[in-house]
Amino acid sequence: MRGLAVVGIVDGPAALIRHATRYTLLEGVRLLPDDIIDAPKGSVVQIEFADGSQLAMAESGRVMLQPQWLQRRGAPAPARAYLLHGWFKLNQPVNASSELASPGWTLVPDHGDGKSPATPGSMVFSVADASSEGVPVLNAFLEAGSFRITERGEPHRNWLLRPDDYFALRGTERPLLLRKPAQEFLMLMPAPFRDALPSRAGRYAEHPVPPLPQGDVSYADVAPWLRGEAGMRPALLERWRSRVSDPTFRAALQSNLAQHSEWEKALAPERPAPRGGHPATSR
Repeated sequence: MRGLAVVGIVDGPAALIRHATRYTLLEGVRLLPDDIIDAPKGSVVQIEFADGSQLAMAESGRVMLQPQWLQRRGAPAPARAYLLHGWFKLNQPVNASSELASPGWTLVPDHGDGKSPATPGSMVFSVADASSEGVPVLNAFLEAGSFRITERGEPHRNWLLRPDDYFALRGTERPLLLRKPAQEFLMLMPAPFRDALPSRAGRYAEHPVPPLPQGDVSYADVAPWLRGEAGMRPALLERWRSRVSDPTFRAALQSNLAQHSEWEKALAPERPAPRGGHPATSR
């Protein structure tokens, strides 16, 4: 199984959620579509793709690789990753082209009209998920190349970012575009993102490393995703429905049902049919 990408760097504890199992994430693990990566505060993870693109994540970074639920009819390729929350650094080689998505926007490289030579792209940005902030939030600083940001919802605005642009977007508010990054952004940026991170995928090309299983996912492991956007929730319900049989997971679902009400039916026990096979009636 070749996989979608390879984990090149793991600095600090990090987790992989695959199906309904939680794993310890290790360098050299091959990633698959729908895998979820969790890089807690203080940890850095770098995902490396076959075309040479690198996506590093930190500060409670949460990513779903190539989510099947997000595929759109007629799209040339599925989104490479869905970014729920955290800090990220994206490096893309010349002519690499892939889409990243978040709760509120998509990000793709812009290669222009072909008249000017293409250049590698590099961007540092932070994402806040709509469930915690109320609206999707993006703060981005473009170090090199050109990228286009497009809203996924109405009014479907889009912006072209060029080197040294700093861009801030919060929901439907008017975006902020500056020719240098905001001081607060620089202060909060994870220190490892100030320089280029090395590529390590090559050392695992022939000898991938298996992740270490920890057991079934807990409610805390998946809660940020359960509270995510509406289009994602049906797929997650099917993915983790089996966990309803666990009393602790079930109790947490019930306590927080208002935040993911689609689980109500999964939690409701089937009403047993009365003897004789006829439905019960009330008088």
